[in-house]
Amino acid sequence: YFRGQALRQQLQLVQAMVGIRRDLRQLAETRFRLGLDNDLAVKQAVAELEAANKREAGVRDQLDVQRHLLSRLAGKGPDFAKHLFTGPMVIPEQIPVPDHLSIGLLVHRPDLAAALYRADSAARLVKVAKTQFLPTIDLTGFVGFNALTLSKGANQLGNLLFSGQSFAYGLAPGFRLPWFEGGRLRGELAAQRAEYDAAVELYNETLLDAMREVADSLSAWQATREMLEAHRRLLASLGDDWRLAKVRLTSGLDDDREVLRHRHPVLEQEYALKALESDQLVAMVDLIEALGGGYHNPDVQNRPTQKPG
Repeated sequence: YFRGQALRQQLQLVQAMVGIRRDLRQLAETRFRLGLDNDLAVKQAVAELEAANKREAGVRDQLDVQRHLLSRLAGKGPDFAKHLFTGPMVIPEQIPVPDHLSIGLLVHRPDLAAALYRADSAARLVKVAKTQFLPTIDLTGFVGFNALTLSKGANQLGNLLFSGQSFAYGLAPGFRLPWFEGGRLRGELAAQRAEYDAAVELYNETLLDAMREVADSLSAWQATREMLEAHRRLLASLGDDWRLAKVRLTSGLDDDREVLRHRHPVLEQEYALKALESDQLVAMVDLIEALGGGYHNPDVQNRPTQKPG
């Protein structure tokens, strides 16, 4: 979507460049008719105009491709996004990132949450497997035995439990002694521990991947911000040159050609600026995706996009 918005604005800038090339061609033809220039200047102006027309067609085609991609993403026909990029877009004037991004923000990521849930479930299964080693004995069933008998030691207590009289008196429904199935229980516990180890390893790997994606997104965002700041300074300098050329035109020191020639580089840099702004927005979307849903930032201020002046 952001790429499409950038292409729409770039198309407007290219159309303005075509207008400048058309005016320069007309001036070249006029000067040729008046004998002030030769036909070489006319041919050069015509070639530059055709190159601008070709560029406009290319940008228009890229914009159509973006529309078709969005239509396909929405599951609609090609005409769904036909008028999607016709109006102005409100974008943040600045996209600041907090000085500190807590790792706790990553809990919103679906892949990390799923890996954590799997590790937690595996840990619970290990705990359940361990409890299988405990006998299910209702001690109230031995209410008829005196304390002296139960305190004679584990060996005598075992003999007591396995005696016929004890079975008839002390056992209740659901009574289970894991001593009879210790091999199977140890195998189940080992399997659950292996599953837990695998789940923990998957979680650690997912967490490291998430941290890497956040770091890459932050680096891309920082790089685009620095390039944007430098490009805006360049654009301001070119704008000063263009305004100076208009002053010289008003004073009679230059003609229209100089004004148009100074205007064209400004449009070129505005064209590049739109691509950088789009790159920054895409980098911010990548950061939001890497964080699993972004973060709240009250410092963001919105501004509408402007048409080329």
